Amino acid sequence: MNIAIINHFEEESDGFYSIIVQRARRENLKDIVNRITGFNLFDKIILQTNALGVLSNRDDLEILNTSGIKNFGERLKLVLKKYPNSKIFYTGSGSSVFLDRRSLARFLEYLNKDSIIANNLFSADYFLFSTDNPDLDIENVSTDNALPRFLIEKYGLEGIEIRRNEFSLFDIDGPLDLLSLKLSKKGGMNLKKFLSGVEIENPNLARAIESFTKNDREVLLWGRISEFLIQFLRYRTACRTKFVVEGRGLVSQGVKEFYSIFFDSFYRLGEDFLFENISRYCSALFVDSRVLFAHLKIDVSKEERFSLDMLNYENICHRRVKGLCEMALNSKIPVIFCNHSFLNSGIPLLIDMEWRRKGFKGSKYGNGIVKKII
Repeated sequence: MNIAIINHFEEESDGFYSIIVQRARRENLKDIVNRITGFNLFDKIILQTNALGVLSNRDDLEILNTSGIKNFGERLKLVLKKYPNSKIFYTGSGSSVFLDRRSLARFLEYLNKDSIIANNLFSADYFLFSTDNPDLDIENVSTDNALPRFLIEKYGLEGIEIRRNEFSLFDIDGPLDLLSLKLSKKGGMNLKKFLSGVEIENPNLARAIESFTKNDREVLLWGRISEFLIQFLRYRTACRTKFVVEGRGLVSQGVKEFYSIFFDSFYRLGEDFLFENISRYCSALFVDSRVLFAHLKIDVSKEERFSLDMLNYENICHRRVKGLCEMALNSKIPVIFCNHSFLNSGIPLLIDMEWRRKGFKGSKYGNGIVKKII
């Protein structure tokens, strides 16, 4: 039996960016459901949600009210008990934006007993697995991101990873993700319609992305950077790139204390020093702000994280975050604070958009020196 589980969880949101991200996930949920029901690959499609009114008049769905069930593992165990020995496809409502029938059918066919396939085994947004073990002890697994690694390490499931690219890694996790979809005109019908009516911008983004298409520029990226992004930037950009790679598995692997050599060094010199001298090191800077917050050990609300992403100074109250935003706005070069989804998938979408805008529609490798790989 093939079962699709879609998880949609809504939190109380009282800030502009938090609300539009929540709304975008709701619209993407509609696209996922329409897409999966049209695939004819599943015997049962289950929506687990704490917002029962999110989809109405859908007799083709089994809707489970998961209000009050804290851990993801508890919610998943409900399905496993009811439908044992099934092939399970799971996705959150913020992911699977680009998942198509051909790919999903191939994953289902490839799935063997006691195996798990995920877009990222270290921090999954969607995955498929199959096991006849009725006693999986998963109730304490708090998030979907952590489940594949848990099942592999505790129960010996074979871990299979989907090829990483801007499409498999994409997840709606913040307003920059939405901006990358809006500008590149990507996404499902409902999501596109919603984004067309949303006004969001980042004053530094256009200049930062344009740097990738100029051979006299140098771009520095810091944070949870995937191997895919490093290869993508090598072949699809004209600039030089620098990377500071650290913080992988920050949430999914249960990191309690995080220490950054990069930020320890520049905080010893002071934030002002970095932003006054940053143009000596690069022409544009992308910073994974979640890793920065972990290093600084500061608790930042979701809305203020999002506001920093968008460089909306007026919407930030936290003194330290407000200071970072001000320095980025006043920097000689474009500085972007972002989440890891945008870093690894939003940036490639926007680079391809920028090449198309410059007229390189038929050139896979943009304006770099590599024209073909054999």
